[in-house]
Amino acid sequence: MRARRLRDTTIRWKMVLVTTVTTLVSLGAACLVIFAYEFYSTRAAIELSLETEADIVGSGSAAAVLFRDRKTMEESLAPLRMRPDVMMAALYDGKGKMLARYLTPHSHNPLLAPVARPPGVYRDGEFIEVYRPVRSEREQVGTILLCASRQPLQQRMKTILWILLAVLTGSTLLGFVTILRLHRTITDPVVNLSRAARRVSREKNYVLRVPRDGSDEIGDLSDSFNVMLETISRHTRSLLKLNQELEWQKIRAEEATALKSQFLANMSHEIRTPMNGIIGMTDLALDTDLSAEQREYLGYVKSSADALLTIINDILDFSKIEAGRLTLENVEFGLRESLQSTMRTLALRAHEKGIEVLCDIDPDVPDHLTGDPARLRQVLLNLLGNAVKFTDQGEVGLKVTVAWEAAQNGSPQSACLIHFAVNDTGIGISAEQQRRIFEPFVQADGSITRRFGGTGLGLAIVVQLAVLMGGEVWVESKQGEGTIFHFTARFEAALVAPTETPEDTAWLAGVRTLIVDDNRTNREILLGMTKCWGLDPAACASGNEGLVEIHRAVLAGSPYRLILVDAHMPAMDGFALCDAISREPNPYKATILMLSSTDRAGDTPHWSKLGISAYLTKPVFQNELLDAIRKALFQEAETDSVQTVSKGHQEAGESVLPASILLAEDNPVNQRLALRLLEKRGYLVTVSSNGVEAVDAVRRGLFDLILMDVQMPEMDGFEATARIRQIETERDTHTPIIGLTAHAMKGDRERCLASGMDDYLAKPLQAEEFYEVVKRHSRREVSA
Repeated sequence: MRARRLRDTTIRWKMVLVTTVTTLVSLGAACLVIFAYEFYSTRAAIELSLETEADIVGSGSAAAVLFRDRKTMEESLAPLRMRPDVMMAALYDGKGKMLARYLTPHSHNPLLAPVARPPGVYRDGEFIEVYRPVRSEREQVGTILLCASRQPLQQRMKTILWILLAVLTGSTLLGFVTILRLHRTITDPVVNLSRAARRVSREKNYVLRVPRDGSDEIGDLSDSFNVMLETISRHTRSLLKLNQELEWQKIRAEEATALKSQFLANMSHEIRTPMNGIIGMTDLALDTDLSAEQREYLGYVKSSADALLTIINDILDFSKIEAGRLTLENVEFGLRESLQSTMRTLALRAHEKGIEVLCDIDPDVPDHLTGDPARLRQVLLNLLGNAVKFTDQGEVGLKVTVAWEAAQNGSPQSACLIHFAVNDTGIGISAEQQRRIFEPFVQADGSITRRFGGTGLGLAIVVQLAVLMGGEVWVESKQGEGTIFHFTARFEAALVAPTETPEDTAWLAGVRTLIVDDNRTNREILLGMTKCWGLDPAACASGNEGLVEIHRAVLAGSPYRLILVDAHMPAMDGFALCDAISREPNPYKATILMLSSTDRAGDTPHWSKLGISAYLTKPVFQNELLDAIRKALFQEAETDSVQTVSKGHQEAGESVLPASILLAEDNPVNQRLALRLLEKRGYLVTVSSNGVEAVDAVRRGLFDLILMDVQMPEMDGFEATARIRQIETERDTHTPIIGLTAHAMKGDRERCLASGMDDYLAKPLQAEEFYEVVKRHSRREVSA
């Protein structure tokens, strides 16, 4: 603490303190030396005086000592009364026997007869004892003792000590005053330099200069400080000029960004509007009676339009990310349902190439999450699409696990990081290429673009989306050995009790199950699912092994009650295995579920003859497999037909109760498309070509739903919506309004909702999504 205080003291007082302490220490050392010198010299003088006195008295008493004349000896000692410091004197014979002594009256010496010692000086406590020989004709005949008090020595040293203290104090005070007067010549230039530096720092006044005081080091420091200020001043002027230019460039860049965003919005609208017509009308044409050649040509048109729309979406997404205008939604969704829909989208393309599609979701992964399912689907579609694109044989799989999960204080939700791993058995990526593939407009090499197509934007968008979702993306790969893309994303998982309890699958406990699949990964996934439900599973890698295992189990008296068979296997496929099982004289009839990469549900009568109870399309998810097992084992079928668990087989021709819909659309092609889609589902449609006509139609009558194009001549969709809401305020009614726009930039949805619309659909319209939104907002439900 003291060191810190000294460090924080001004340089002026530091110099004063250091100089004063140095002076004090030097003077103190000098005084100490003087005091020691005086002590030893005074003591030596006293001792010398006592020795001389003793020699004088001893020489005068030699004869008396020799003849033992006591009276003469006492008379010889009597003159010592003149020395008040001598407390006692004594004469001894040659044998050390005291012959006579002198003792001052005021002496309190308790030694009345001290023993004689050899000649010398002895310092005993408060006394100095001097023993000298008594000689007669150079022969020692006795010893004389003089015992003196040390009090005179102590008194003298006290006097000297006070004198030295007075000198030390006076010198220190004189030095302190002198230092106070002289230190300014050193400290004032430093203090002035410090004040100037603080002022420059506080006021940013680089014009200030420090005057030079002398030609010493401080004067050189002042010159250097002034040169530094001049340099800073010159650079500051340059920076101010540069900042003005940068500010102007920033304004121009912001204007350019705004123009770019507006251009992208307009381009989105201008491109998506005709794309809506191309894709929609192609879908309608494909639903009509066509020749094989016509259907083939329209199929090419549809696939080309879808590819072009994908490229447009990638460019728009990348532009939004680059402009910092892409944000995430935060809605509740079911993870497994979302993944199931995503995998189904890729499965058809993968199965056309003969590739197995696998999905393995760890049971610990929560299903009820809060996040952006659309962006999650976009990332997975990109990674899975690339895996299918670059894989010619083998498999493409998705593994989902929990990286970490932590409860949040005071919240009914827990934060979790979900890890998605997309693996394939494709061409692989070299170590050098792995460092480049996440850059925009880059693919592993130019030949890949020529061979497989693509813009090179997909993975760059994936990286940015992963960062927005609180995760990251990385890759593991060896050329020619396949690739694993890892992707993590942070979600909020609701802390709710699971809908599936142990009792829900208790009826499956111990059910003997055989899995026959040549794909090892798929066998492991199915084994994990069935073990989790309590079944007793075993697995075989081929149809022949499966048939042998079935025979062995029957002979052992523990036949399999449930058999899961892969349709496509080498040597003996799943159907041949089922045919062989059906021909066996087996009293224990097993329930057979067929798993296939292709949808062959149309052959239901044929497969039912083989004993197949249900037909599932890969990838198979836990919920649909469990539901199929439940139906196959415990529900009595009304017919012998096969139960098909596969998305996309719902019969067309749903009818709805007539609902009145107002369609406000200025583009004739889009008018025709939306009108045809709605009429196919039995809706009653009124068409308006602009906002003015739409408002007039609302004034004339009531509608169950309004489909409002955003950009229309005379009056756009936003103004028309505002006018309609005013009319409804007077009527005390509310009609759902769905905005239709070809814009796809950030803020379009929010702008539609803020204008009074109830929902938003981006063009080109996807039929299923279009029907779902219309059905959700229509006042009348669809009936079968």
